[in-house]
Amino acid sequence: PDVSMPVDVTFADDDRPLIDLLGFDPIIIDELLEVTLYWRARVDMPADFMCFVHLLDGTGTAVVQLDGHPAGNSYPTGQWVEGEVVVDSMRLDLSTVPPGAYQLATGFYRNVEGLPRLEAAASDGPVPDGRAILSEPIIVP
Repeated sequence: PDVSMPVDVTFADDDRPLIDLLGFDPIIIDELLEVTLYWRARVDMPADFMCFVHLLDGTGTAVVQLDGHPAGNSYPTGQWVEGEVVVDSMRLDLSTVPPGAYQLATGFYRNVEGLPRLEAAASDGPVPDGRAILSEPIIVP
């Protein structure tokens, strides 16, 4: 897909690569941050994983977050097939977020006790906490 912000992060379970994050497109409209993430299934997916998106302040604290199945809770990962690209659009409410610069973070976890996250790695190595920090800052006016 043609994305404005390319990303190269792979999410894995027990060192088995499952999902690539190809990039994202953010746009702020009024008090909403519309984010589109582009995922690619590396394999026929073995399970349903929950996706999370966090908007982080300068201390790394999530000020807004969304959790659920991709594509507005309508397309669980367990239905994805190898090579498929999934376009996942969502809206985060910014009405209570003070103006400033923020970072987006995303990843996947199992919806079981402890909510274990999938491992994440970029081309330069593992990503801490299984959470990909997307490179371009989000500026809230």
